[in-house]
Amino acid sequence: MDDDFDCASLSDAQLIASLKACVEDERRQTVKILKRLNEVERRDLFSKKRYSSMFAFCIGELGYSEGAAARRIHAARAAKNFPLIYRRLSGGSISLTAVSLLAPHLDDENHRGLLDRCAGKSSREIDRILSEFSPRPAPRDSIRHLGTAPSPSEIPGDDASGALPFSGVSDSALTEPQPMSSGGEAGQKDDASSAPPGDPGPKEGERVSVTFSADQRFVDRLERARQLLRHKYPAARFEQVLADALEALLDRVDPFRREARRASKSRLASEQSSDGSQNPARAGVVSGESSGRTIPARLRDAVWIRDEGCCAYIDDEGRRCESRDFLEIDHVVPHALGGSSDDAGNLRLLCRAHNRREAARIFGEEFMRAASDRAARNRISG
Repeated sequence: MDDDFDCASLSDAQLIASLKACVEDERRQTVKILKRLNEVERRDLFSKKRYSSMFAFCIGELGYSEGAAARRIHAARAAKNFPLIYRRLSGGSISLTAVSLLAPHLDDENHRGLLDRCAGKSSREIDRILSEFSPRPAPRDSIRHLGTAPSPSEIPGDDASGALPFSGVSDSALTEPQPMSSGGEAGQKDDASSAPPGDPGPKEGERVSVTFSADQRFVDRLERARQLLRHKYPAARFEQVLADALEALLDRVDPFRREARRASKSRLASEQSSDGSQNPARAGVVSGESSGRTIPARLRDAVWIRDEGCCAYIDDEGRRCESRDFLEIDHVVPHALGGSSDDAGNLRLLCRAHNRREAARIFGEEFMRAASDRAARNRISG
């Protein structure tokens, strides 16, 4: 039975408490599911139900997706060998996905230490930990032509945290668990990089796959650049971030671009001197003074540094938002109500969600809906 009516009648505190209770129950149910999956496999019930494997049984009989089925089978088999996993899953210190990633690496000696070390870690952090056990060779730098394949979606996925997309050992946790087989050769040559005779050159819309390895400092810089560019590129794909970085580099070091800028400046100066005009935008840039709502660049930088490049919102339990994505400069006292744009004390960093929440608190939800509708109409007409 749908409990929407009951949920709507709860206070904010009751709703959060109820949700947490549901999550705790979900964890206990997950443990029960894993134990029952192990028993089904022990009794070979999947074959009695016309399925050739536990994987097929979980998909066909239980309605799981391929990834959900694989994660549960990996975790169930690992927990059967190391029952401590049941307690960790029930307590919430480790996730089903984390167990799936750890499963191939657990043994009698290391399982307790690995479970402790990976408690509360993200998939990407666990991947880094597991790389100590089975280092993967660094791929050689390569460019592989893909033809006119469609480009990746510009729309971010469910993960709006801004974290770098993770791909690594998780692949084995998302596919059908099965014995190792002797398929193709591991070192099979990739012929996609060899150009055919008479190649007419790149076509419009042609895509390429660029592969290289990098150290952790590079990854940290890439993640930071993605955070700063999320307003410009909501999906913040690697292609977009690195293209901007390369453009900035070429603007700085390419002699042809420097010469083009010098020629443009010379032409502009000549035009201004001939008619006695002055670039009106330049005066504001040089003075660095605020014009109404506009926040001077130096002050914006000072607010970013003071707030450590992180949303400054504090909830009613005294916990600070940790988002570093979609950050905006917010006026504590809105400019429309007389708030200053020249006083750092009236400015703070907020993520988009908390900036909107504060605006709704001050101006009301109806005002925000009207503003959102106007923005949508402007996007359509523009």
